[in-house]
Amino acid sequence: MAEVDSANQLKVVNPTDITKAGYNWIASVNDAGTVTGAVETKAPRTSDDFRLSVGMDTPLFEDSFNSTVQNTHNWQFFSLNSLIASQSGGYLNMNPTQVVTTGGVVSMTSKKYITMLGNGTLHIEFAAAFSGISVTPLANQVIEFGLFVPPTTAIAPSDGVFFRYTSAGLNGIMVNNSGTETTIAVPRACSNFALDANYDFKMIIGESFVAFYVNNIEIGSFNVPTGFGSPFLSGSLPLGIIQRNTGTIASVNGTYFRVSDVHSDGIDLVYGKRFPEVMCGMGRHAAIVQNGATVTSTSNLTNSLAIGTAAALVNISCTAPACLGLGGQATYLPTLAVFTDGILMSYQNPVGSVNIQPRNLVIYGVRIASAVSAAFTGGAVAMLYSLAYGHSAVSLATAEATSFTTGGGTMPIRIPLGSEGFPITAALGTLASGGVNVQFSSPIVVHPGQFIAIVAKNVGIVTTAGSITSFIGFDAHWD
Repeated sequence: MAEVDSANQLKVVNPTDITKAGYNWIASVNDAGTVTGAVETKAPRTSDDFRLSVGMDTPLFEDSFNSTVQNTHNWQFFSLNSLIASQSGGYLNMNPTQVVTTGGVVSMTSKKYITMLGNGTLHIEFAAAFSGISVTPLANQVIEFGLFVPPTTAIAPSDGVFFRYTSAGLNGIMVNNSGTETTIAVPRACSNFALDANYDFKMIIGESFVAFYVNNIEIGSFNVPTGFGSPFLSGSLPLGIIQRNTGTIASVNGTYFRVSDVHSDGIDLVYGKRFPEVMCGMGRHAAIVQNGATVTSTSNLTNSLAIGTAAALVNISCTAPACLGLGGQATYLPTLAVFTDGILMSYQNPVGSVNIQPRNLVIYGVRIASAVSAAFTGGAVAMLYSLAYGHSAVSLATAEATSFTTGGGTMPIRIPLGSEGFPITAALGTLASGGVNVQFSSPIVVHPGQFIAIVAKNVGIVTTAGSITSFIGFDAHWD
């Protein structure tokens, strides 16, 4: 006889004998009813060939505001009527000084655009907090964040999907081509949030639906209204963060917005992006310094850079106009003793700090092309190039420490790259024969604090006059 528990639910144990097994439905619970009061479940999809569908996530963009300066390569800043933004304590702070000017606007826009692909879904996520005097904004204080182009006046975005936080609470908004806003049924009241507490705000955007979550609990969703082919008309939009004053603000005792991290994924499609493409799409190409540092190029190559007075190469240091940077331009004298190594290029992967993200430097390829920049006397010159990396000091003579040596150094690892040659008494402008263009199927990884160098060795004849100018390039990203 079957038994029931105290809730009158039937006690069941499924057969363990496969010949006696029946069938059970498979479903996943997306919401246990915490918000709506009704359990939301979804059933997986199986193909006609008995294969279960699997959703794949592809990172599209992410950034952390743990530095003290704006990453001007990744973000565009805008201000109107004296509202400001700052970065401190691991947050981007929007209007932290609580400027109350009517019509005031401060915004940040990612330079990366996020594209909506057919039959795909977007996942947009912000880790953020509400700060100031009160967790409830004052009348006419508006905070919006999501996928949209921030307006340059204190009006609402005209196309996109985003959160809006006001004294009425947290709302989920969709607006398509200046059309009527579609919102979730019941905004989440301000009383559900604590001042300065970090929350995870997430949007799932499909072709026909949009859902909004706080700390992985759905606060509302809706279908894209009839008459709209997609959630936003633009097809591709940046990540937007804006705080605006739509009218007179009664006092400075209001609310401002703080963002610690942003993240976006393409889900339910196999994008086929390689990891280097993903990293470079986030602004992590190695030609640019790491997040948190003042934005500049890592290479020794500036506008109209002159060749300068040629450097004599040595193997314990590197001085300009040899290449002080991750690739770029180097000018040197081919006077190094035959078979002696000289540092043509040197770069140290920054150690980083809590405000400048330390990252591994991942290198997939190296290119070198050279020309005579002052005519040779003597020769011929034959240069062999190698890559040295992983050493703890600029000198190629850096030794490897013995086991368990406090603060011990590391020696450079050497990889042959190729060669270039110049004829006897080569004239100005003579291009080197040969050249280097090496791709690594197993990439070179340089850790924070370690050096990487291009090493030149003349196996020809030492000249008595002349110089060589080399262009050095890297195919690399920050990991």
